Amino acid sequence: MHTSRSRLQRAFAAVLTVTCLLGTAGCRPRLSESDPVETVPMVFANETMERATVFVGTEGESARRVGVVLGGETATLRVPRRFYENGRMNVWAELRRSPRTPWLELRDLRPEEELRVRLPRTGPQLVAIR
Repeated sequence: MHTSRSRLQRAFAAVLTVTCLLGTAGCRPRLSESDPVETVPMVFANETMERATVFVGTEGESARRVGVVLGGETATLRVPRRFYENGRMNVWAELRRSPRTPWLELRDLRPEEELRVRLPRTGPQLVAIR
């Protein structure tokens, strides 16, 4: 009985170790150091009480999720520089518990300008602050 119990404990420890290793493997950054993506900061202020998942996109480029900003918080998100190349970019936020998707079309963008975007508590639309 004692040997079957220690076998069970060893098997449990092995399963726990593998589970932990697989769980941490998903937490690594996806980009390798040899393939860095140049990014530009965008400050996003979420004044709602809902979590906002923020995306950017342009014509001819697939959309990209740039981050999650919790309700009532402000975060600096990193936007790939290629989204600034044609001077136009769309920004939108998916809200966790809301069917609305606030969005904003930005024009005349320059990567050297600081970009700040606000999601007002009551407004259905994002607001750019330059």
